Amino acid sequence: MKKSDWLKCSTADDCLDSKRPLGEEVNLQDLFSACHEELTDQQRKRDQIIAFYLTLSGVLISFAVGSIDGYGIWVFLFLAMLGFMWNSIVLRYRIYKEVYWISCRTISALYTLKREEITKERVQAIFYRTMVKKNRGRIKTDKDGNYVAGKDGRLKWSVSKLVKGDINSAEKLMYSTLVLMSSLCFALFVGAFLLTVLSLSMTVSVICGIVCALVCIVAFDVQYFRSMCHLYSVVVSPDDKAFNIAYEKAWFLHMYVNGLGNFEEQRQQAIERASK
Repeated sequence: MKKSDWLKCSTADDCLDSKRPLGEEVNLQDLFSACHEELTDQQRKRDQIIAFYLTLSGVLISFAVGSIDGYGIWVFLFLAMLGFMWNSIVLRYRIYKEVYWISCRTISALYTLKREEITKERVQAIFYRTMVKKNRGRIKTDKDGNYVAGKDGRLKWSVSKLVKGDINSAEKLMYSTLVLMSSLCFALFVGAFLLTVLSLSMTVSVICGIVCALVCIVAFDVQYFRSMCHLYSVVVSPDDKAFNIAYEKAWFLHMYVNGLGNFEEQRQQAIERASK
């Protein structure tokens, strides 16, 4: 694919003749159903992890509090580390669910086209425009409403718009629930450790625990928004590398596969060099 060919497909006629049309073997209805099923599966696995962790934490914390001078401290640490690990897993599910949602929107748009009009560049162009449509309102603007770009030519995200756009979403709330519980467990561990092992005062132990919990919450929230911005990098920097961050995960749309001629040629050349 030539650099940013997908970006040039801004009208219906731009990509009609550039590549072969979609083959008859590809069924868009089956493709959409598989993509939607995968999207639902990501959500189901996320919900199972969160439900299991909340249940496990509720049971173990009740026992740990009664033995805070003994094994209870390490139960808090175990729950915190387990929660931190699952925070990353749930965030990964969130990223893939977002990609599958974009894929479903892209496939839905393909229904409006004739089969012979569906080309690789057009699929990628619709995928790109779907990403832009969702996030263009989260780009930083000046007082005149113009987009603000940095010295590197990339547009800038608006932190306030990013937070406002996601803070009350169901996806963010589910993620935040897991973050809050795991951070609470870490706060309990820090407080109990300082109180029982280092023999610090109750006040100091509680304050240190709260501070640690807040740091964890902020850190995971930053990680969340950074991951989402990274996924949508193409919106602020439309090039092939940024585009492929999301598109390479959208395997439902990989209906066009390049030939292996160039690869076979390079492989043969490597073998010949190694034999010399």
